[in-house]
Amino acid sequence: MKRAAIYVRISRDHAGAGLGVERQEADCRKLAAERGWEVAAVLSDNDISAYSGKRRPGYEQLIGLIQTGDVGAVISWSHDRLHRRPTELESYIDVCDKAGIDTYTVKAGHFDLSTPSGRAVARTLAAWAAYEVETSTGRVLAAKKQAAESGKWRGGQRPFGYDADGMTVREEEAALVREAAQRFVLGDSWRTVALDWNTRKIVTANGMAWNALKVRNLTIRLRNIGIVDHNGTDRYPAQWPAIIDQELWDQLQTAIAVSRNVHTQRGPFRKHLLKGFAYCGECGNRLNVYGTKRAGGRYEPAYGCRKNDDEKGQVGCGSVKRMLAAVDDLVIDSLFYRLDTEDMHQVLSDASSDNEALSTHLAELHAATQRLEEIYGLFGAGEIDFAEYKAMKAAAHEEKERASRKVNQSSGKGTIANVPVGKTLREAWDGSDLQWKRQLLSVFIDRVEIMKVPKGSPRTFYKGWQFNPDLIQIRWRA
Repeated sequence: MKRAAIYVRISRDHAGAGLGVERQEADCRKLAAERGWEVAAVLSDNDISAYSGKRRPGYEQLIGLIQTGDVGAVISWSHDRLHRRPTELESYIDVCDKAGIDTYTVKAGHFDLSTPSGRAVARTLAAWAAYEVETSTGRVLAAKKQAAESGKWRGGQRPFGYDADGMTVREEEAALVREAAQRFVLGDSWRTVALDWNTRKIVTANGMAWNALKVRNLTIRLRNIGIVDHNGTDRYPAQWPAIIDQELWDQLQTAIAVSRNVHTQRGPFRKHLLKGFAYCGECGNRLNVYGTKRAGGRYEPAYGCRKNDDEKGQVGCGSVKRMLAAVDDLVIDSLFYRLDTEDMHQVLSDASSDNEALSTHLAELHAATQRLEEIYGLFGAGEIDFAEYKAMKAAAHEEKERASRKVNQSSGKGTIANVPVGKTLREAWDGSDLQWKRQLLSVFIDRVEIMKVPKGSPRTFYKGWQFNPDLIQIRWRA
């Protein structure tokens, strides 16, 4: 009895139930039974296109069975279930010809790929299958562009904030979209919003839990302000109502720009409070965080000066290391102690006016960034020599850093100005995430310098740590 492998595939399974491939398999099994063949394997690629070029695990297994001689025939529902690209068909013909394998389809009959006529028929059908996909794709793209230009909803999963028609506002969800935007403007992270919504049993449009990326993508989509986004390049007025007004949208864009700048200047250091603020007091090297072994064999994080870098060579002195928890605690206490002084009260009173200058500082930062790109381009094109490039780059970097510090300080003061009503600054600190705290630190602190412990120093304790606070110097902005 000949052993046959059945191959089934469907490009799009909108229901996700696999019903399309199940129907194909039933028809293929019927064909195998009519010919008296044993079904040795059923290979399936559900919801995978044969034209896109993406991997088809089921198809790859089929080729493996043919090459090893485990099957003597291939059955598929139609020729286009196997191939929609002529180039892929040629490899299949080669494999089947070497193994002496016949291919049978429910809809188009037998393909004898060992004969010139059989190969010619297969190639012709594959060419027409590719033509069908290409013309169909062109029609779909044209229809989508026409729908975008007219401002219509182009279908798909129900958009959160709107009913299933994509046009009618679902106010309870629209209010949540506005809440997410407002909270990010006030300093919350997307992750904080996601955790809060999950706690409140709020789910996505398809009933799933939230994460930071889902909240971000929901909040920044152009649909929220009544704009159709076509392919990320073209924008058209939408027929559905906006759920975020222009003022809040502009504030959101500013907050996103500020957040991006904070992470770029200080680096993506989201795990430790003072990463990017802490410097070696001996050599000026920015400190890293390391695990250091304590009594009892346990490891705890510590700020330390890294002496060597794999690519840059020597970068620091390597002579400074201090327990992270002790340094963080001292800096936090110092911050709130200093907030009671007159100069800090002046900073707080100026918060609103400084926040108004934020857009100006962002424009300055953008211009400095563009200037750097121009310098890179000039050097790459050979229009300036290395000495000119080095001098121009240093000046542009300094200008960018200056603008970046202004942005951080202005945005941080805005964070202070937006402390929730009825909360003290300390209460806001205790209830906020790391991003908000670091933004607040950037208002008052330029850097924290950790000095080397002199040899022979007496043991000094601070809040239960063997730690000398006098060897920590905070460089205040105000």
